[in-house]
This record gives sequence, C-alpha cells and structure tokens, in this order.
Amino acid sequence: MAYSGTIIQLFVEGAATPCVMINARDITGRKRLEEIRLALEREKELSALKTRFFSMASHEFRTPLSTALAAAEVLENSQNKWNNTEQIRRNLHRIQKSVKNVVQLLDDILTINGAEAGNLTFHPKSLDLES
Repeated sequence: MAYSGTIIQLFVEGAATPCVMINARDITGRKRLEEIRLALEREKELSALKTRFFSMASHEFRTPLSTALAAAEVLENSQNKWNNTEQIRRNLHRIQKSVKNVVQLLDDILTINGAEAGNLTFHPKSLDLES
C-alpha cells in the first residue's frame, strides 16, 4: 500500500506526554490507475506502430508481386508473337527477381520477429578482408 500524508506533533500544555496526530491517505488506487493509464498509452503506441508496419509491408510486397504478375501476363499473352527468346528470358528474369525480393522481405520480417522474441543467436565468424 502507498500512503500520502503529514505527521504533525502537537504538544499539549500541561500534558505529561506529547500527543501525535497523523493524517494519512491511501493512494494505492490512484497509483494503480496511473500505471494502467501509462500501460494503455504504450499499447496505443504499439498498435499505431503495428498498423504502420503492416501498411509499409503490404506496399513492399505488392510492388514485386505486381512486377512478377505483369511479366507473367506478358509471357502468357505474347507467347505466339515472340520468336526472340531474349524477350522471354528477360521477362522470366523479372519474375525470378521479384520472387526473390519477396522471399528476402519475408526473411527480413522473420529475422526481426525472431530478434524481438529473443530467438536469435550470435555466431561470429572470421572474415578474410583481403580475399
């Protein structure tokens, strides 16, 4: 319990012993309410961060996926028109690059999540800078 108050000593004239008057108030409820208010503010901030993160992540995923989809549609719609295998190869590379980009984004998110959960271990390795 938490208390707030003042102690005032009063000496009564003619009394053999001094009298003490204590004024105290239990502020446990008020302190608990303040802790809850701070926790609620932290939760609101965390919720806002999560919302921004998911908005950013969805945008970052949408871009390479749209590129892969467009390249696949070009290949599908133009398969009889192209005699040049270089155009086909270029569109296939676009698809591959976009898919690798999405995989890297997913790996990054999983790494961040693992770091926040404390599941990452540090394995330093020697590196030969000259080679």
